[in-house]
Amino acid sequence: MQDSLQPRIDDRTNARNVGMARALGAFSLGLGAAQVVSPSSVARAIGVDDGERAGAVIRAVGVREIGVGLALLWSAEPAPFLWSRVAGDAMDVSMLAAAMPSRDGDRDRRRRLGRALAAAAAITLADVVASVRNGATDGDAPTRRDEGVVRASVTVRRSPEELYAFWHDLTRLPAFMTHVDSVTDAGRGRTHWRATAPAGTSIEWDAETTEDVPNSRISWRSVPGSPVETAGTIEFARAPADRGTAVRVRMSYGRPGGVAGRLVARLLGAEPTQQVTDDLRRFKQLMEAGEIVRSEASPEGTRTTRQISQRPGRAMAS
Repeated sequence: MQDSLQPRIDDRTNARNVGMARALGAFSLGLGAAQVVSPSSVARAIGVDDGERAGAVIRAVGVREIGVGLALLWSAEPAPFLWSRVAGDAMDVSMLAAAMPSRDGDRDRRRRLGRALAAAAAITLADVVASVRNGATDGDAPTRRDEGVVRASVTVRRSPEELYAFWHDLTRLPAFMTHVDSVTDAGRGRTHWRATAPAGTSIEWDAETTEDVPNSRISWRSVPGSPVETAGTIEFARAPADRGTAVRVRMSYGRPGGVAGRLVARLLGAEPTQQVTDDLRRFKQLMEAGEIVRSEASPEGTRTTRQISQRPGRAMAS
């Protein structure tokens, strides 16, 4: 009985944690809008100088709040953006604390500044609590805020032995992974990877195989000191009713650039979960049909770096 209730308890806890993140996102959005629209009113309310320089700083903070607020309201993984709020809170508290000594001769402004500082400290505490709780919603998730976990699966009408044999040669992966330019066998269970990063840049790192169970499972991780921190496992399990093989992937990653890098990557269409899911779909096509189905939108043939612009096939116009 206890075991059957646990998933529902976890779901309710996760829902509350995400709801808290959404509420903080709405608050951030409202606060940012006020700071951008009327920085002078905000300056007077918190007891700082109502000047051009203060207005520019308040507007900049408002833009930051709006950006984080939108991210929290939109993202399925709010923890990284909550931690970015904590970083912003620390900056705000530092600026308000630095302004306190200049208010010794003005009791009213010092009182307003003190209230603003207390409010900022309380908001920081709320953001830290929300960040920790949302970071703990997945027992297997990494604790670093610039890391994430991706899970994806697909059923392929081929045997586990065939799929394992293909995947075991990692140099074949660029055939269906659009973001991977090349994988080179470096010997002794190590490989060298080169991948496309956001904005057309590239990044390289070395990885090593940590587990290899024939026809069942392969695990890997980047070597210490690599510019990309990643680890993953792919499993091949025979599907019921002779439907082929269930392929399951679990990856943890630390994207270069941290929270900001993840946000930019999402905006540019490189959201990790969707990327891995699309890669598995292409893997399924390759193993079942012997090729990746393309349209006239990708005339460069098998170069997967061009297939990001592919679209579903359709009948030719008569």
